Amino acid sequence: MYRYCLIGLLLFAGLFPNWAAAQVQKKSPVKKTALARKPTPKPVKKQPTKPVNPPVVSDSSQSSSLLKPSLPDSSRKDTVELLVKKIEERSDLDDEVKYTAEDSVIFDAAASKAYLYHNARVEYTNLTLTAEFIEIDLKNNKASARGIPDSTGRLKGKPVFIQGADKYEANSMVYNFKTKRAKIQGIVTQQGEGYIHGESVKKTPDNDMYIRKAQYTTCNLEHPHFYIEASKIKVIPGNRLIAGPFHISIADLPTPIGFAFGIFPTPKTASSGIIVPTYGEAVDRGFYLRNGGYYWHVNDYFDTKFLADIYSKGSYGFSILSNYKKRYEYGGNLDIRYNYRKSGDDNLSPIGKDFWVTWNHSPQTKGTSSFSASVNLGTNSYNTRNSFSTANYLSSTFSSNVAYSKTFKGTPFSLGINARQQQNVQTKQLDLDLPIVNLNMNRLYPFKPASRSAKTWYEKISFSYAMTAQNSFSNGAVSDQSLRGIEILQESTKYIVDTILPVKQENFDQLKDRFKMGMRHSIPLSTSFTLFKYFSVNPSFSYEEFWYTKRLDYKWIGVEGNRHVNRLDIDTIHQFSRAYNFNNSVSIQTRAYGIYFVRRGGIEAIRHIINPSVSFSYKPDMSDPKYGLTKKVVVDSTGRTDNLSPFAGAVYGGVPAVGRNGSVSFALSNTLEMKVRNKKDSTGKEPFKKLNLLDNLNAATSYNLAADSFHLAPIGLSARTTLFGKLNINMGSTLDPYTYQSEVKSSTGETIKVARRLDSYAWHNGQGLGRITSYNMAMSTSLNPKANAKKVLKKKNASMQELREVDFINANPDMYVDFNIPWNVNLSYNFGYTRSGFSKATTFQSLTFSGDVNLTAKWKIGITSGYDFVNKTLVYPNLNIYRDLHCWEMRLNFVPTGDRQSYSIDINVKASVLQDMKLSRRRSWYDR
Repeated sequence: MYRYCLIGLLLFAGLFPNWAAAQVQKKSPVKKTALARKPTPKPVKKQPTKPVNPPVVSDSSQSSSLLKPSLPDSSRKDTVELLVKKIEERSDLDDEVKYTAEDSVIFDAAASKAYLYHNARVEYTNLTLTAEFIEIDLKNNKASARGIPDSTGRLKGKPVFIQGADKYEANSMVYNFKTKRAKIQGIVTQQGEGYIHGESVKKTPDNDMYIRKAQYTTCNLEHPHFYIEASKIKVIPGNRLIAGPFHISIADLPTPIGFAFGIFPTPKTASSGIIVPTYGEAVDRGFYLRNGGYYWHVNDYFDTKFLADIYSKGSYGFSILSNYKKRYEYGGNLDIRYNYRKSGDDNLSPIGKDFWVTWNHSPQTKGTSSFSASVNLGTNSYNTRNSFSTANYLSSTFSSNVAYSKTFKGTPFSLGINARQQQNVQTKQLDLDLPIVNLNMNRLYPFKPASRSAKTWYEKISFSYAMTAQNSFSNGAVSDQSLRGIEILQESTKYIVDTILPVKQENFDQLKDRFKMGMRHSIPLSTSFTLFKYFSVNPSFSYEEFWYTKRLDYKWIGVEGNRHVNRLDIDTIHQFSRAYNFNNSVSIQTRAYGIYFVRRGGIEAIRHIINPSVSFSYKPDMSDPKYGLTKKVVVDSTGRTDNLSPFAGAVYGGVPAVGRNGSVSFALSNTLEMKVRNKKDSTGKEPFKKLNLLDNLNAATSYNLAADSFHLAPIGLSARTTLFGKLNINMGSTLDPYTYQSEVKSSTGETIKVARRLDSYAWHNGQGLGRITSYNMAMSTSLNPKANAKKVLKKKNASMQELREVDFINANPDMYVDFNIPWNVNLSYNFGYTRSGFSKATTFQSLTFSGDVNLTAKWKIGITSGYDFVNKTLVYPNLNIYRDLHCWEMRLNFVPTGDRQSYSIDINVKASVLQDMKLSRRRSWYDR
């Protein structure tokens, strides 16, 4: 039977050799590339719509390669070899065309055409074309693709064209492999943050597209909510979109908003461009244009915004905002702002000149050196006049620090250089350290054996070295205990200033004298050993030496010429001077445990840990003239003398310290823990878990054996704990152990009741343990702590632009709304109490709260406020409402009371490329 079939096939082939040769299909295995995918198993298929007059013979192969294929093996028939050779001769393309189809592939050898059905895919060089049906014309080097209507008439498997990073979706398209031109019908493509819908498109070899009847939008829906409609649009991929006459349509309703032409940037990375200002009117400064300027994208590592404000009544301002980042090394931003504010029309109106500088630089730990910076400084009135930041407006103190550190390999030394600044915008005090240089040597053990760890007390002897050089400045009030009780010194305002000296040009000479320079050397020496197995003993000795570039010299002038002047003259001698200090101490500490086994209700045991410590320190009276660090000087007309320090007001204080100090210090620390059953453990490996009932309960004081009176120092108490893993509680108080007695004094005829502190303990006079002079408590909780988590970019190969966007979101969390967090509530309660003698106690008590909640999947409402229980007022209430409108967003911000009473309503497109397409209505505190 098989022989007859074989003979029949041979006769058939012999009778029709030409027809058979035309229909032989070359077969080869699937060529696997980065874009190729393995065909899925053939499903039970519906008969696809075939092209008009298709070839008679259908190919059963689902994958093949045309043009420049590998030569067939020797088992192939001669007809196949001739056909492959014929195809190679016809084609002049530079690379092979690879194709796959899930349904069937029909090849017409005579016409050099291939027909691909169902999930067809064609690959050539760097382009990929997929569609429900694709026709490949090898004679004309073309590929035609289209979707096929399903039973409902809807196109199924629309063509998708991918070339490099560009992707286009269309109803149908024709692409020429040789000329790289394409004709596309019904295109949808994404360019930057926008989407383009077009009726007919011509694509050039340079990938430029000329689109007729086009729509440009940032809405990613198939039928967008809004779009810019133009009869003609030219698209330069990754660069810009140029539109002819256009208008804006919202919900398919044309609006009169439009222009004769438009240029829309569509870069894949940030690009330079003009920043359109906001406009409005301020009551006292007139009409304005704000935050307009130019964005300069230098490269992927650096960009800058140049912004300016201008008002019709003469006020103006400008700012420079720069961002920089180098992956794996460093990143930061610099913000410089200046404002010239003039109110009213007349020349007598107040004028304010303010500036503010913010600089943040963060290195990544790498190598032996690093540089970091956090700078916040400017004029005292800048934030109250100009800042829109709630945190900056409510803050009174700003600090800055610029630091460089270096570790020297192979040595125990390290170097640190810091420049610090602290500014109080309310008191107008400015403190500068320019710079502080630290040279530190790690602790060395000279008697420690190299082969083993230290065991004996002498093997544990260690010492280190630290040098600090400092140049400081402060315009604050000068006070120094070394100049105590010398009223005549008040005449010398050069050194004694009771008020803050304003930083102004006319005060330059006095400000210049406020700079203080000095160097401190410190050499601590210590060891340790165990006493009676349970006590750790730590003796130590410390020596300090201070170097200064100047010192003070005192001289009493009783009579000058024929006049009694009774004046103490203070001269500044600019020469090298030194002072020194030393002290001895020894401390003993141990640890004790107490365990109470409960073993019911899921509680296994409660453990109490006690850490007592006792230390003794001794420091001689370095103000004694025998040490050569003070000078005995007549200080008044009665001939009274005092030992005055030549280093009064020095950068490291009025060395030397006055009086002997032989103090015994006591400290007691307590921790309370509970061991409970772990209900989440089903393996038995961790049957119990530990909970802290009391993180810390401390008590500390000291007793000065060398003092003449009031030996016992005030007792300090503090406690810290976290309840239920949610509520953080911190408490602290100071207890004065001495007796107070009321005393009546008369001043200018007025009777005043004052408190007199007696050198007698309170418990000896029935007054308990003493008087609480201060107390504070702070409680805070976040009912949804996940809301405070920073955004983390998990993509390992993230682009520089993506990394910078995440950094910006983390630095400006208030500018973004996260609907993944359904709700969040933060509460904070603060209470404070201070009292001196029998005077009326001063208290403060406030509750602050903030939070937000998703009302629906698109609505979020947030509120920030607080209540001052003492003044009975709200603290900066602020209401925020946000509505997600898919490709649009709406924000409402309302501050009902206070100095910053205002409201604003903004409706705008989300995408930054159309950020100026918005409707705004606002009434700001800034514009009143």
